[in-house]
Amino acid sequence: MVKITEKVSAGKPIPDSAIESVMVAEDSGIDYVKWEQRNALSNYRAAADLTKGSLLVGSMLTDKKGLPEGKVVVGLSLKDGQYPRGLKAGDVVAAYRVGDAKGGSGGSSGDGGGSGGGDALLVRSATVDTVTGTNDGIGGGDLPVAVVVNQDEAPALTQAAANGAVSVVRLSTNSGN
Repeated sequence: MVKITEKVSAGKPIPDSAIESVMVAEDSGIDYVKWEQRNALSNYRAAADLTKGSLLVGSMLTDKKGLPEGKVVVGLSLKDGQYPRGLKAGDVVAAYRVGDAKGGSGGSSGDGGGSGGGDALLVRSATVDTVTGTNDGIGGGDLPVAVVVNQDEAPALTQAAANGAVSVVRLSTNSGN
C-alpha cells in the first residue's frame, strides 16, 4: 500500500518523494491505494492535508485542481431563507450582509468596509464549491455551503458568516442538472 512520508497540503499534487511502499493486511472495507496504483497519483491531488505516516486511501484524493492564486474557500452555515432552493456546487452567487444594523457585538458601523451600513453587498460573485446536505425545503436546519471568493473578500464574509448574517443570491446555475 502507499504510505505518506511527508506532509502534503490540500489541493497539492502528491510527489513521488512523499510516498513509500508498506505492507498492510488486506481489508475489503478500506479503499487503500495500492503501491501498483502509485503512477495514477499524478492524476489526483490531496483532498485534505495529508500527514506524515498516514496510509493513503481513495477518499483522501480528488481530481479537482487547487485554487487559483488569490482565491480562498469560505464556509457558510445558512439558515432557511438565506439561500435559494436547489443551490448546488458550480452555481454563482452574490453574498449580502443581512439582519438589523444594531445586532451584534458592539462593532463600529464602519466594520466590513461598507459605507455606514448602506452597502450590504459582501461578495459580488462567488462560486459554490460544495453544498452539504439537502436544501429542498424539507427538514429545516442549517445548510453548510462552501464558496470560493477573492482572498480580500474573505474577512468581511467570514465575520458576517460567524454572526449568522449572510444571505446568498443565485446569479447563475451549474447547467449539469
